[in-house]
Amino acid sequence: MRASRLALQALFALLFAFTLEAQVPTYAQAKKPGSPVVESTEELVNLRALNLRVMNLYRSGSYREAGRAAEELVVAVRERYGDKGPAYAEALLLLGQMFRHQARYDDAEPLMRRALEIYESTSKPDDASVASTLIGLGQVLWRTHRLADAEAVLHRALAIQEKTFGPDHLKLNPTLNSLAIVQRLNNKPAETEVSFRRALAIQEKRTGPDNRTVAVRLTNLASLLISMNRSAEAEALLRRALSITEKALGPDHPHMASRLATMLRLMHLTNRAVEAEPLLERVVSVYEKNFGPNHIQVADALFGLAVLRAERGDWPAAVELGRRAISIVTSHGQDVFAGERDRVDGDEAEAAGRPHVVSSRVADNQCVSYPYARALPVRTRRQACTRRGFRGSPVGVANGCSACACADVSTICPR
Repeated sequence: MRASRLALQALFALLFAFTLEAQVPTYAQAKKPGSPVVESTEELVNLRALNLRVMNLYRSGSYREAGRAAEELVVAVRERYGDKGPAYAEALLLLGQMFRHQARYDDAEPLMRRALEIYESTSKPDDASVASTLIGLGQVLWRTHRLADAEAVLHRALAIQEKTFGPDHLKLNPTLNSLAIVQRLNNKPAETEVSFRRALAIQEKRTGPDNRTVAVRLTNLASLLISMNRSAEAEALLRRALSITEKALGPDHPHMASRLATMLRLMHLTNRAVEAEPLLERVVSVYEKNFGPNHIQVADALFGLAVLRAERGDWPAAVELGRRAISIVTSHGQDVFAGERDRVDGDEAEAAGRPHVVSSRVADNQCVSYPYARALPVRTRRQACTRRGFRGSPVGVANGCSACACADVSTICPR
């Protein structure tokens, strides 16, 4: 009986094998040769089908539906195999990941901690499944601002992966990237650079220097260097990333726009608006070709282009671009820069001509540092522009607050 139970656990550990690179689980395609038949074909097919449904919903971005399907899977596994084995832990981890993607962190964390408890009681402490669970838990901790705990958990996961796969395996890279993000949020630039550079070195060694994922690693590192005022190093990395991306994916791929956005940030910080403008025009073109002329990302880029035109004194062009961007946003049934509403009162309400002003999807409390006109909370916007000598109650602020959209969003505020 004990041997049979162990065989069951081994089989379902395979069936629920966790893919570290994607950090989402999937079923194995077949059992090991010579494995005993421990389940009916129908039961295996049903469980595989349910897991496949979860994965397909996840990959399509239907996280809520994927979560519901994952809940069904947890129930099915618990009813058939109990709540103390690796199969149940894998199902819990899958459901926790679905909740994490819905930002349901309070629901995800206990599932991941329970999965970790099961793995630690049934596996070796350096088992790959323990690492997988630690990675998911680390991401939940970072998203809930427990950065010290997140960093410790991710360091532990990385150590297990190094022991399991070796120090330069590609499976380490997602963990290194998560660790670097946490280190950066923890204001540890030196440690962040080490993590990003290690991920880049692994990527280049394993996939070659011209692989498109190398461009991702280069951009991550460049973004850090920009924040450290090492613009010359950052620019060299970004130009290489652009070259790799264009060669691998073509000049009009959406990833080109992402790389160009980082370059635009660098050009803003180094006061190179003349060079930035054609790049931002290219971003607009890439978005239009891929998503159509009325996509919300086109509107974001158009607002940024309006700022640049306003900065060089071409107010008619800036106003026209701003109007087009506003038209796109409102066509989606949103106010300008749809997001959480900030209640305003007194002279702010009067200046705005309405009781609410809408803040952007990027609700930072400081001016954005690159020429994408993403709005800030209304009080911050107004104070920032007032300090810089602009009139009116701005709806959008961009490019270090050097231009503002007026409250009626039909013009760009003059100085």
